[in-house]
Amino acid sequence: MQPVVEATGAIPVDVPGVKFGHVGERRSFDAFVARYGLDRDPAISMVAAIVRGTDTDRLNLTPQSAGLLAISEGCGRSRPTITRS
Repeated sequence: MQPVVEATGAIPVDVPGVKFGHVGERRSFDAFVARYGLDRDPAISMVAAIVRGTDTDRLNLTPQSAGLLAISEGCGRSRPTITRS
């Protein structure tokens, strides 16, 4: 992956040793939101909680987490190139 990062300037996520990864129950989206100070916006903080609930299989974390999971799984079924990790 490092050659691609160096060649393109891409920012890797969800791999060990990068700034946008999982820390405890916090996910890469949480890291991105915190890094850029976006957590001051209540709407973005709400989206972060929805994503966290979906990504951690804690679908009861927010009422919307199960819906986001359903959407992402539906996209994966309709477009074979989209996968859920």
